[in-house]
Amino acid sequence: YLLLISYILYLSLHKVQILRTAEGKFEEAVIEYLFTVYLFPMIVVPIMWYETRKIAGVLNGWVDFEVTYKKLSGHVLPLHLYRKSLAIAIIIPILSTTSVIITHVTMVDFKLVQIIPYVFLEILTYILGGYWYLLCETLSICAKILADDFQLALRHIGPAGKVAEYRALWLRLSKLARDT
Repeated sequence: YLLLISYILYLSLHKVQILRTAEGKFEEAVIEYLFTVYLFPMIVVPIMWYETRKIAGVLNGWVDFEVTYKKLSGHVLPLHLYRKSLAIAIIIPILSTTSVIITHVTMVDFKLVQIIPYVFLEILTYILGGYWYLLCETLSICAKILADDFQLALRHIGPAGKVAEYRALWLRLSKLARDT
């Protein structure tokens, strides 16, 4: 992390020196400043480290939810998100890297070493978006499956405890949605 921050500060200071000495167009100067400012969210990465405890708690809550669902229903929760998650994990880094390379190649003072932090930040930003998409999709699928199973349990005359267990599972899903 410290190496990454040092690298970002070096690039930022180097760009500021280029801008001070440049006699180029105003648009190029604005774009250079914007790209420099775009790097500063990297400094808040330790704040994300603080949030990892909460994220781990949410992921552990999902594991508990799946285990409880399997015990109650007798089968595994059918999410079928493997292809989507694999596509997100492969396509986002490729598109992000390509986007950054194309953007930087068109700049006047292009240097290959400048691309690394931008690629990292771009991938991190879009992977987090993909993560949120998958979480929302999972919530939606689980809510529908749980509602269908609950309706099925209500239609069949059986132990009232099963309805209570589905209600408890629904409350657990609701808590996961709030925590997510």
